Amino acid sequence: MAEGQEDRRIAPKGAHLPQVPLDDALPIARALRELAAPSTPQRIAHRLNVAPSGGRFRARMASARYYGLIRQHGEKRELTELGERAVGDGQDADQALREAVLATGFRQLFSLLRGREANDELIRARLQDDYGVPVNASAGIAQALIESGQQAGLIAGGRFDTEAIEDALSASPVPQTAARAKTTDARPPVPTKHPASERSHRAGMPPTPATPVTTGRQSPAVHIDIQIHIPATATGEQIDQIFSSMAKHLYGRD
Repeated sequence: MAEGQEDRRIAPKGAHLPQVPLDDALPIARALRELAAPSTPQRIAHRLNVAPSGGRFRARMASARYYGLIRQHGEKRELTELGERAVGDGQDADQALREAVLATGFRQLFSLLRGREANDELIRARLQDDYGVPVNASAGIAQALIESGQQAGLIAGGRFDTEAIEDALSASPVPQTAARAKTTDARPPVPTKHPASERSHRAGMPPTPATPVTTGRQSPAVHIDIQIHIPATATGEQIDQIFSSMAKHLYGRD
């Protein structure tokens, strides 16, 4: 596809839909591994022997980030742990490729279309209706999804492989872009003070139990508050006698 056409393949902001297949994004990760340090896009482009201002290169850089292979570090890009695994060898590299595909906005579609034919027209329709992808951009993104699924083993024989997708979904974490948890107030609840219990506590007697909270239809509970008015002229001995009498008659204490 021509450079000018590539620039027009734009997905809605925040959708994290790669415009190029996984295989076109992996060279970005390989270049960073070979450079052995975070590098600028210009340095990465030089390593790949391409123009840093070209639309194709920019699409590959953005897609590599959507696949979780690289992340931005100031003006530079650095290789992620997933990117390191994806450009490695063996079964772990294969698993990393599947995780990379499901780290993008493609995850929902792979889950939705399990067992179905990998039909370009169906995928374009879902991209347009579910993600708001413009019609002129949906064809390229649908092709990127199909090719990435084939490269990662999530599409086989022209169909979305149910078993491979379910295994990959269960093994890979849900990306932050797929679901954002609402923040909640983690402060502990403030206990409700019971006036009668507080008065009893200050008097040195067992607290009066609070009325239980009932659910359903139960017998009514009875709650009694006792107020004592002690004249200001009362002596300390008289006050002690009052509370000793209450402890004896109300709580059975001698």
